[in-house]
Amino acid sequence: MEKNLWIIVVLFCHLSVFAQIPAGYYNQANGKSGRDLQQTLSGIIDNHNTVSYSSLWQHFQQTDTKEGVTVWDIYSDNPADTNAYDFVIYDDQCGQVGSGEGHCYNREHTFCQSWFGGGTGAPYSDLFHIYPVDGYINSTRNNYPYGIVISPTRTFSNGSKYGSNQAAGAPSTNAFEPIDEYKGDIARSFFYMATRYMFEDGSFLEQSPMTFKSQLQPWALELFMNWHLLDPVNDKERNRNNAVYAIQQNRNPFIDYPELIGKIWSADSIHPFILDDTATHDRPKIDCFAVKTLQILQLHIDKPMIESTIVNPANYTIQSGNSVESIQYIYDTIYLHLENPLQNGKNYHLIVRNLLAENQYFIKDTSISFMAGMPQDEEIVAMWTFDALEGKPNVPTQIKADVIEVGFATLYMDGSYTSSAFSTSGTNAQLDAFAGTTIGDPRGATANASRSLAITGEQANQNAVVFAFGATGYSQFNLTFACRRTASGFSEHLWEWSIDGDDYQVIDNSNTSPQSVGEFELMSLNLQTIEPLNVADTIYLRLTVDGATSATGNNRFDNVVVHAAKSSGINNYSPQNRELSFNIYPNPAGNVITVEIFGISSSCYQMRCYDLRGKLVCTKHANDAIFDVDFSFLEQGIYIIEIIDENERISAAKKLMIRK
Repeated sequence: MEKNLWIIVVLFCHLSVFAQIPAGYYNQANGKSGRDLQQTLSGIIDNHNTVSYSSLWQHFQQTDTKEGVTVWDIYSDNPADTNAYDFVIYDDQCGQVGSGEGHCYNREHTFCQSWFGGGTGAPYSDLFHIYPVDGYINSTRNNYPYGIVISPTRTFSNGSKYGSNQAAGAPSTNAFEPIDEYKGDIARSFFYMATRYMFEDGSFLEQSPMTFKSQLQPWALELFMNWHLLDPVNDKERNRNNAVYAIQQNRNPFIDYPELIGKIWSADSIHPFILDDTATHDRPKIDCFAVKTLQILQLHIDKPMIESTIVNPANYTIQSGNSVESIQYIYDTIYLHLENPLQNGKNYHLIVRNLLAENQYFIKDTSISFMAGMPQDEEIVAMWTFDALEGKPNVPTQIKADVIEVGFATLYMDGSYTSSAFSTSGTNAQLDAFAGTTIGDPRGATANASRSLAITGEQANQNAVVFAFGATGYSQFNLTFACRRTASGFSEHLWEWSIDGDDYQVIDNSNTSPQSVGEFELMSLNLQTIEPLNVADTIYLRLTVDGATSATGNNRFDNVVVHAAKSSGINNYSPQNRELSFNIYPNPAGNVITVEIFGISSSCYQMRCYDLRGKLVCTKHANDAIFDVDFSFLEQGIYIIEIIDENERISAAKKLMIRK
């Protein structure tokens, strides 16, 4: 059931840019990490220009409107569809809240007013945590925390929810859950509050449902760290940050430099924040992700890792109501065995943090969005690796695939099948070749990072390329590729499909332009729900690029792979033939447990036990597949048991609960 990540990117209207980061604004933060970094940032952004609470109505026109007219309400805005209603700035401010949505908008303190001590002082009118929102939804949220709502008692027009809080570790109370597209906005507002007011929180509540004074409770910190990854910074937030700076003369550092969050609150604080760092640190990366079955996720890491961090289930979070039960780690590949099967067709978000490489660099905190439901018999139908591609002026405008399973597979950039006729020579060349990557390359040890295809320059805005390939005998298509964007490169991708090479239809949510700048990211285009493709003899996929802002801005493409299902296919990457599994009982345990190993015939096992911080607390060697272990020396709590088959060099891990 192999499937690569399905990335959902939401397009936002652009606000006017009011200001930029002043030169030297963050210089004092350079080289710092952890609490020292937070304290330094607090000093940079404190003593802002405090505006009056009544003036917020006017300021919202600069900070939270579309085209200066329509209120940008994060509680009712629906980026994926038409809004159920829109508020007009000034005209629709509350007013009577009413008994349902759509009556008026008012001023929402995301960090509740009652949590910081009432209606006075700088927090009362600080725009970085105050948004214009539907008055009815605001009154429903009241002073409840944000959280995860599985069974809502109320669902609002854009999909936001209210009901019992199911976030791990949260207090037993109701909560409000915004839609995914605005979770990061709210999270970064709270990180701002924790930093701006860390030395000015004397009037704050000692403990609110989410905070200790200005600082986040552990469960809320975990929630917002995940939301920050799930919903990265976009132009809406950047432009709002600039607009608020023009008014208050301070900024939200976590919008300007999102990596600051990890440098303060996560394991990445082991390395200091380096301002405008252009050096390529040798961080480990997830260079391949797949849904192997409805209960196994597969990840490949491109660096040797510290195994205790890999086998710790606490380092993996699955949004949408599932969790990791046990972990196998085999030759740099991680198999996450889930407690419950995934639901076909449902969207999920896997968040990976705190994995440490042997070179002492942590993985960049990563969020992977995917849909369950790819058939087990997936095969590669076509693949372009561009390994031998020459640069301008010798880039061909037709490129045959390196793997062609049915008939033909060609990339057209010469006007064929409604592609654009790209220029390859002269000062306005629109095609080039640069260094490539192994990310997304399914060839494993034989993968080659030599070259990538580059579409170059603002002169190529609105140009289109067409991938055409035979499809007879296949269905359930999925396209994956690696992409790298420069700062002035193409920020918008539009994908369309056709079965005749003439009439194309738009693929929804198909902006695959990378979020980050300067590094390859693994992208995916989910085609499974397009039924006409499943019976087509030939498929044409047209990609139109736009948004480049300079003559040298570019996108680089590598390892373009078309995956599909075929009834006779064999999944060569399945771990099932070399699977190690085991039971531990009783679990929960008192002092002694029994370990029973299955699936491998061996005579040399090693058991390792880690606490949840990754510290190795004991080891045991065994020559039998069933053995007992005395844990009477352990304190009550949760531990990770890892079993290693030393002959086969494979391992698996499970949780153990000790109760005294």
